[in-house]
Amino acid sequence: YGDIPGVRYKVIQVNGVSLDEMVRGRKEKPVR
Repeated sequence: YGDIPGVRYKVIQVNGVSLDEMVRGRKEKPVR
């Protein structure tokens, strides 16, 4: 059960970073 929460936490962290980067990149230089 320790691996499941760890993976979930990792996914959440990755998603958060991705979203933050996407929002930042979009605001910095909107591709669309």
